[in-house]
Amino acid sequence: MKKNKKYYISQALLITFMAILCFLWMVPLVYMFLTSFRPNDDINLNGFVLFPKVITFDNYISLFKNTQSAPVGKWLLNSLIVSLSSSLLTVLISSLSAFAYARMRFKGNKLLFSFLLLTMMIPSVISLIPNFLTIKGMHLNETLLALILPFLGGVANIFLIRQFLYGVPKELDEAALIDGAGYGKLFFRIILPQMVPILMVVGINTFLAAWNDLLWPLIINQDAANRTMTSGLSVVQGIFDDEKGTLMAVTVVSAVPVLVVYLFVQKYLIRGISLTSGMKE
Repeated sequence: MKKNKKYYISQALLITFMAILCFLWMVPLVYMFLTSFRPNDDINLNGFVLFPKVITFDNYISLFKNTQSAPVGKWLLNSLIVSLSSSLLTVLISSLSAFAYARMRFKGNKLLFSFLLLTMMIPSVISLIPNFLTIKGMHLNETLLALILPFLGGVANIFLIRQFLYGVPKELDEAALIDGAGYGKLFFRIILPQMVPILMVVGINTFLAAWNDLLWPLIINQDAANRTMTSGLSVVQGIFDDEKGTLMAVTVVSAVPVLVVYLFVQKYLIRGISLTSGMKE
């Protein structure tokens, strides 16, 4: 009985702590969403009000009417193009690389992979200048390709998929090769369907990383038409300085696609944690 009492007390404390934490996280989001429907004059006059007395869609109308200094619709499309392209290409490149390291025997396999892992120790900010000079030398700056090409693949993604492949029986490879299948058919017909869970995780993480990336888009693209939603948010504060409701509307527009994606793929993210928590060699 004493043990049960301690258990219930600890559970109650944990639930209380989580409820407080959830409240602290949710209040700014709720305020952002509701304020985006408040008139700007009301915000400037009354300041912080969680539940608005007057509801208006003028902030969103004026936001999407501005197609020169803050083309939010174009930024939204750019973010979708960059994020989706990065996800698909990263999944393809990482899965092919991981397959080669996990399943194909060639001289220097482990040495090359060890060298690849060493690059994970290098801070990503160090590669900004080489990437910038490379993209500029290829005359790809001020294009969406500049936001996609430098970060395709990713050592961490290759590592995760390679470790996942160690859990796929090698007997499948041997049976396919004996039946006359080449490595191409082995990969696309046999191995790729087995990798769907981990590829979903890699694709989702890449999508979110590309969508939320701020530093690189600010460096490589200065033209307003080539900005993404995240980099666009860094400049709208000066444009809508006296229009707090419009600023909140921009923030809502940038957050909604990510929230929608999360609602549909949260089960894959949770499954990905269980897949990558126990790795095999």
